[in-house]
Amino acid sequence: MNIAVLGIPELNMQARYYLRSVGAKIEDTLPSAEELKIKLAAADIAVLSSYCAVDLNTLQYADNLRAIITSAVGYNHIDINACRAQKIDVINCPTYNSQSVAELATGLLLAVTRKVSLAQQHLQDSQWTPDSYVGVELTGKKSLIIGSGKIAKKLQHFLHLGFNQAVVLTNSKTDTPALESLLSSADFIFICAALNSQTEKLLNKHRLSLIQAHSYIINVARGAIIDEEALYELLVNKKIAGAGLDVFTNEPTTMQMPADHIASRLSRLPNVVATPHIGYNTQESIERLSNEIMKNVASVIDGNPLNAVN
Repeated sequence: MNIAVLGIPELNMQARYYLRSVGAKIEDTLPSAEELKIKLAAADIAVLSSYCAVDLNTLQYADNLRAIITSAVGYNHIDINACRAQKIDVINCPTYNSQSVAELATGLLLAVTRKVSLAQQHLQDSQWTPDSYVGVELTGKKSLIIGSGKIAKKLQHFLHLGFNQAVVLTNSKTDTPALESLLSSADFIFICAALNSQTEKLLNKHRLSLIQAHSYIINVARGAIIDEEALYELLVNKKIAGAGLDVFTNEPTTMQMPADHIASRLSRLPNVVATPHIGYNTQESIERLSNEIMKNVASVIDGNPLNAVN
């Protein structure tokens, strides 16, 4: 059996040993679009980074491909309809990162509300101005979480028990008046939803304009759920107090990005704490990911795929 494992350098040694024992060829670097097309044409099973985009063209010659396993919870980078048409199972890793992402969301909120990043930058410039960083407390406030999956529920638990917050969970099925009412009344807004046709630009310019000037947005889901240009303008003009962002639209696949990339521009704002999509990246989470990938591959080999999303 030909198994292609592409662009997942974080796999632990146990997973590498197992995958090689069942015929996998492991390449830690991300393939180009053309390279990916060639690799899939020769594969029975593909285990892919979330940065590997799969569409109808990519699958053009993938006649023997039985399953695509993505090393992520989200699968918006894979054309589900194209895979369904070719009877290719699409399989995700749905449980490995919920603890890590929920913890980062909480950390981003603490960092942006207490101006931690700005204070550190000033210290690095030999400035000692503690009176400049007036923050806000989290206890007793109201949070809105857009999303209702494992990450959202863990985050709800943290916020309620840790900070005695009133926490409301909502999703893309919430009707427009109810969602807009919730946006206009929350102190902290967290995005934890999957990206799909219903959630893309869910927080558009109009809905962002409803958020109170003292409120903060935290996004640990997908950048495209927010109109990032509209968010940028509101943050510049202090119509929203601040943002903690771990995800962005069109995230770079190389170590360098243009200075005018939205991630770079947002990160330079003094009321933003930004990280390069690190929510999943803890030692414990990577161990769980490696185990989940092994189980997913074994299930496909056995003919009973786990975690199929199509």
